[in-house]
Amino acid sequence: MRHFIALALIGSTVAAAAQAAPWLDERGRALTMQFAGAPVDKLAAAGHDAGAAAAMFKSLCLDTGLNRESAGKQAVASSWGFTYRPLMVPFKQPVELGGWVSADAALNVGSNLFFNKYSQCGLTVAVAGPADILASEAAMSKLLGSQPYNAARALDSKGKRKKFYEAEWSIADPATGSITTIIVRPIEKTDGQVQFAALRKGKS
Repeated sequence: MRHFIALALIGSTVAAAAQAAPWLDERGRALTMQFAGAPVDKLAAAGHDAGAAAAMFKSLCLDTGLNRESAGKQAVASSWGFTYRPLMVPFKQPVELGGWVSADAALNVGSNLFFNKYSQCGLTVAVAGPADILASEAAMSKLLGSQPYNAARALDSKGKRKKFYEAEWSIADPATGSITTIIVRPIEKTDGQVQFAALRKGKS
């Protein structure tokens, strides 16, 4: 599912646009905002390995039920040095899409957004140590206690990992009828950044 969608907003110049940590579209694909004045997340590894990144994702996203207010409070209270950064999207009626950033991570949380009606929570981390996506996938599998549901599709007929494979897990909540998809993907053209993301469809 590693298809990065660049959302160019009205009045922007894409060639001169900057981009922050990605959000998710309704299909779970990474979506970057591109418009004049958008921030650049120059994340650099600060000692948090894949295991620490997966654990922080669980704390901020899964343990809070993808709730923006709770996730933000957890982020600020953590030892990672998160601070809130406002971000106003320049529509005729501006839309606020601020998130929380630290030296090595960025957190985006929201629901009922103009580009995605579903609830989502994404933590992008410049993972310390080998920038191997396998380490991040293994950390998530250990944390969730299961392998990705699409693990059988990771390799091609020659046993090589497919270029666009992304590990996904699915968690159903019988009480609400909702399904949360968890995705671990590398952020292309960065130095070891990985996105840990959750997208919840159905009732909240």
